[in-house]
Amino acid sequence: MSATARHARPGSAEDAGSRETWIDSARGIAIILVVLFHAVMYLGVAGIAGPWALASTPLDTFRMPLFFFVSGLLAPSALARSFGDLFRKRLVLLLYLYVVWSTVQTAYGAVMPPLNDAPDPVSWWSFASILVQPHPNLWFIYALPIYFMITWLMRSWPRLLQLAIAAIVSGAFGTGIFSSLGVPWEKAGRYFCFFLLAAHAAPIIRRLAPRLRLGHLFVLVVIYGGIVAFVLRTEWRFAPFVLLGAGLVATATGIALAVVLSRVRAGAFLAYLGTRTLPIYLVHTFPMIALAGALHPVAASLPSWVTVALPPTLTTAAILVALGVHRILRSVPGIFTVPVRSWTTTSDQRLGNMDPSQILDVPSVNSTTAPPDRNGPSRAESAPFDAVASPSPPPRVEGSGSPELREEPLLDFRSPHIRSTQGAPDTESNDHR
Repeated sequence: MSATARHARPGSAEDAGSRETWIDSARGIAIILVVLFHAVMYLGVAGIAGPWALASTPLDTFRMPLFFFVSGLLAPSALARSFGDLFRKRLVLLLYLYVVWSTVQTAYGAVMPPLNDAPDPVSWWSFASILVQPHPNLWFIYALPIYFMITWLMRSWPRLLQLAIAAIVSGAFGTGIFSSLGVPWEKAGRYFCFFLLAAHAAPIIRRLAPRLRLGHLFVLVVIYGGIVAFVLRTEWRFAPFVLLGAGLVATATGIALAVVLSRVRAGAFLAYLGTRTLPIYLVHTFPMIALAGALHPVAASLPSWVTVALPPTLTTAAILVALGVHRILRSVPGIFTVPVRSWTTTSDQRLGNMDPSQILDVPSVNSTTAPPDRNGPSRAESAPFDAVASPSPPPRVEGSGSPELREEPLLDFRSPHIRSTQGAPDTESNDHR
């Protein structure tokens, strides 16, 4: 990202032509909370819980709903493609990285000092089961391809039916009745609704979010604080749809916080982290496991101020280590990318790479263009359902900082041939896979 793009005021014309900074900031907030949660978790396993253990429940309803919601905001362009292109554009990388890094993390855990006095044994089944039982540290990139496939398969269903099914599934998993499946599967079922809702509402959210102000954030923080204090700390949290509702409020709070912070220069680091979420997610637990294992023998003798300072310190160190590892190894194929570039080559890219003389021999090539990509544009594109008349742009709200945008279908699942006759840009400004 250029310096101009980094420091452009969100909602300004300059920013509208580059990136939606608040989306990167939201991902930055989410990944920090993920790392902090794992720091608290690993230190707790080693017997160094401290007062940060009280933050477990609020973090649980905040970080992953926000993470999956932002992922859904960036999903419509991929979902508009054929399944083959969707698989290559989104799923291949996630599935490949999941298998590789789950294997590496399992082996790493086997050779490191135990985190407690009764460590779980590592056997061949620990490696084989990662395909059917999501790895506890990497289940996010296991669940995300499943979300994409289910959403793509339901694309022709009525929108309200899709959302109703997702809400019922999320509400049921939030009651704890599926806890026997294991924590990763339980959470994967709980958060599907956030991804699907965001995929449907992406144009609306991306148009309205830049209008949020500090007052909106204050109201949302108060509401979410009340939910945490009076609901999530009681047995009511296991009632159907309670965790779903709390997650929706938390997501709105996270988006408002991201928008507000993206307007200040100090928030640029959040946006930077938001463009590096994948390597941070893959690497951050390695230093945590090492430190927790080293401290376990002396956990009982640590002073209280150490238990207070350790989680945020470990969070910062783990993020910096992950960024350093990524900087060193990012150019090595197969570490943070697929080992063979052609695995992720979509059909429109293959056509674009063909020799012109070959393209002339391809039937209907003159009526086929790349599908529109709304995955990371700096502004929502317009793709009206018919080419005869397109909706008029809504009036600009003075002082809103929101670019003038035209209405678009929430999920454009038209065939590439139909879309090509109506035209739509294909950009990926917020897409950092």
